[in-house]
Amino acid sequence: MRMDGVENTQAVLAAGPAELPLVTIGIPSYNRPDMLARAVRSALAQDYENLEIVVSDDASDAETRNVLRRFESDPRFRCVYWERNAGLVANWQRCFELARGDLWLCLSNDDWLEPCAVSKMVAAGRGTGAGLILCGYFLETEAGAVCKRMPTDGIVPGGQFIRDRLAGLCGYPSSEMFRSDLVRQAGGYHDIGYAMDLMLELDVGSAGPVVYVAE
Repeated sequence: MRMDGVENTQAVLAAGPAELPLVTIGIPSYNRPDMLARAVRSALAQDYENLEIVVSDDASDAETRNVLRRFESDPRFRCVYWERNAGLVANWQRCFELARGDLWLCLSNDDWLEPCAVSKMVAAGRGTGAGLILCGYFLETEAGAVCKRMPTDGIVPGGQFIRDRLAGLCGYPSSEMFRSDLVRQAGGYHDIGYAMDLMLELDVGSAGPVVYVAE
């Protein structure tokens, strides 16, 4: 029996780290030092305890690497500094391969998370067997922030998720949490350019169920 969203989130926050799945927030990094710092700070500010932040730095400039080194004293933070640039898709895959978590969230280096994002997504997925959990998000534009809400709230079958995703009603990498074992089964991020995240979403989501978090 699932508790409602508020009770479920409170139960997650009350649990000790050993009782919670380890969540990896992966941040593939290439330059953008100021936005990257904001992304890392938002990951470290999560109210969820059993957490690691993994950065794969794709041969960034010195300023970006200096920004990353400021976070190395936090035991939850780990960064690998690559000396040769591998490109977008390869770096996303390398970042995932560094992950130790049961759950995986790939945070783009120009995005950031609300402090409750991980705890609410974990709470929503508890006991569902879902391979993919998605939440709403804000899209920053020159005209201001636009709220992108989910089509519904709760558990949906994989087929509905695919229809919603292809219709553009949901789906954005930084608002998605995957079961890491299913990402591995799918082969991670395939080298097909900017559609790499869509392919992974469809691979994992089609197995269902999928959980939508309206917030």
